[in-house]
Amino acid sequence: MIDLHLSTIGAGAGALARRYGFGIEIADFGYAVNMDVDFPRWERLTKANLSGVRNRVFHAPYNELCPAAVDPVIAEATRRRLEQAYLLTRHFGIERMIVHSGYYPKVYFADWFATRSAEFWRAFLRDKPADFSLLLENTFEENPGILLDIVEKTGDPRFQLCLDIGHAGGAFSNTPVLDWAERTAPCLGHVHIHNNYYTEDVHNPPGDGLIDVRAVLERIINLQPQATFTAETADLRPALAWLEEQGFIFRRGSADMDALVSGALSLGFTRAVRLDNLKLECEAGLRAYCNPEGCPNHGTNWVCPPACGSLEECAGRAAGFDRGILLQSATDTGPAFSGYKALSRSHNLRLREFIEKCCAGYGETLALTSGGCIFCDECAYPEPCVKPDLRMHSLSAYGIDVGKLCERANLEYSFRPDRIYHVALVLL
Repeated sequence: MIDLHLSTIGAGAGALARRYGFGIEIADFGYAVNMDVDFPRWERLTKANLSGVRNRVFHAPYNELCPAAVDPVIAEATRRRLEQAYLLTRHFGIERMIVHSGYYPKVYFADWFATRSAEFWRAFLRDKPADFSLLLENTFEENPGILLDIVEKTGDPRFQLCLDIGHAGGAFSNTPVLDWAERTAPCLGHVHIHNNYYTEDVHNPPGDGLIDVRAVLERIINLQPQATFTAETADLRPALAWLEEQGFIFRRGSADMDALVSGALSLGFTRAVRLDNLKLECEAGLRAYCNPEGCPNHGTNWVCPPACGSLEECAGRAAGFDRGILLQSATDTGPAFSGYKALSRSHNLRLREFIEKCCAGYGETLALTSGGCIFCDECAYPEPCVKPDLRMHSLSAYGIDVGKLCERANLEYSFRPDRIYHVALVLL
């Protein structure tokens, strides 16, 4: 198993890291402007991502920065930006910072660049505490030689390398990635995991590209078992699924999904389907139906607007989950049927039993359903919710298209006069 971090370039990174016990890599300040413009917002987002996460890495800004710059104004701007980033690592309680070399082939003489870079990094580290370290990442380097030279000439054990597999594997380099792994292993501290098709730096999931990521990871683990890793993809779900499938990580509760499906069916649900690599779309158009004129539940409980939070807040909550069990109750009715409320309550009573009996001990869950929460006979709103970890949230409040969800699970879902469908989704 690898010591995995999740990059904040991926939606829901903080919530997923907390859920599965992974570390996190703060990438939002890779763009230096975020340290200046609207900083309170970025600070709030960063603290939210870091909350409850123990292992942390910080990615420093890099655009237009060059530690070995010929122009002293550029060199000074680089120093100031990196010092600013260092202060943020202290502010956020992070001890490792990833930096770029700023090297471009055919622009600089490699030996000169390495010497000048080492002078910069020695000066930068001079007043930094012993518990702080730098990780120098490869970007446009054609081979590991210049980075190894910079590390050797800097001569500080707090200065290691960060091997970016996607950058090394065809996006910017023609050197085989396994060669990168073998040559950098002695001073390798961290690894960025993503893939591409040798044309662009697209940060695909590790299974989507021409790089044999499995072989690279196995070689790194064998040569440098102390290295840590970051999944650096915009969509973290397929990356986590691939890493688990290949045996590099284990996500808590993975083996219990089929048992949950069986448990749901035994409780009387018509259908129960596990959904993996789930990425919910929270649509504003559907949330718009939750309004005082269109719904009598609006403003009366904790699971409907406005108490449930904005659509952005709901989407942020859902982004912390990448798997779920879709539950369906289907009932045949006659033309004069009038027991709609009773059916809805029966469906949600089963859902309550499923949450209480089947999901106990599973960890954090998020239940979404129609018909409202029935864990309490009467909602305590506006007083604090008495069962916040168990309450059933509204699918409509989250802007979830139930039809699309059922289509993905190959479940029938339609509005018919002789058949009624009730649907719930329990995120795990």
